[in-house]
Amino acid sequence: MEYIENNYLKIGVLEHGAELAVVYDKINERDVLWNADKAYWARHAPVLFPIVGKLKNNEYIYNGLKYSLGQHGFARDLDFKVTERSNNQIKHLLASSIKTKEHYPFDFEFKVNHILDNKTVKILWEITNTGDSDMYFSVGGHPAFNVPVLGTNTRKSDYYLYLEKDRSTALTYKLLEKDQGTVNDDLEYVVEDDKGYVRVSEELFENDALIFDDCKLQKACICHPDKKPYVTIEAKGFPAFGIWSPPLKNAPFICLEPWYGRADGSKSDGDFRHKHLVQKLESGKTFETSYSIVIA
Repeated sequence: MEYIENNYLKIGVLEHGAELAVVYDKINERDVLWNADKAYWARHAPVLFPIVGKLKNNEYIYNGLKYSLGQHGFARDLDFKVTERSNNQIKHLLASSIKTKEHYPFDFEFKVNHILDNKTVKILWEITNTGDSDMYFSVGGHPAFNVPVLGTNTRKSDYYLYLEKDRSTALTYKLLEKDQGTVNDDLEYVVEDDKGYVRVSEELFENDALIFDDCKLQKACICHPDKKPYVTIEAKGFPAFGIWSPPLKNAPFICLEPWYGRADGSKSDGDFRHKHLVQKLESGKTFETSYSIVIA
């Protein structure tokens, strides 16, 4: 684990998966990031690459060949190398290998940079196509935050989500099909909110993740019972966003997940080039994006 800190926060990042594993709020003297208790979910904030979510039947076709790839891809389960470390940032690198090309036939370099700036953790991704042809991929974040965060004095159901939206339109989301883990694109549901606030309940996640497409959600907060936010995800430009907590387990955390990509739709034809929200990157080019975790 590599640590960096300032007057407000201390963060720790693992080489395994380049995963953010600690966000400690020094002002309020509390851990904000989930502790990966395997009784509920044994991860903190995995990086999702080269896919987000599940493929239909856990497989895809590219150039006439069939490949298998598990949910959220392989980056979260591989060791990265630390390439840079300073007082305010830690940069990790994962490069394609014989092992990765068994499941993903592209040459790449994937850099994950965690930058600490006052009360903000910025997560910057740089993906470079080091191959000779176009590369297709998805990438996403999956950070989990403690809910409740005020100890034994509050329950998860006392807290709120705040979902920033265009006030002129209803905020809609889609759900996963339980048997396949694919998205039912034929059905949309309207978020039942009060001026953007949604009371947390176990029923909210009874059908697994809430999936927001088409750049509908790019800022989301978890709020104390008085509706004051203590953690905010800012993900400007991200085409998709997920909100998840393990269904009906009363798990003491909620994930706020900015994505460039999404699980396959139930009607997917399996061609990787047609995958919903898949990103296309030309040979020699670099894709760069970032999102921020803001602690209040």
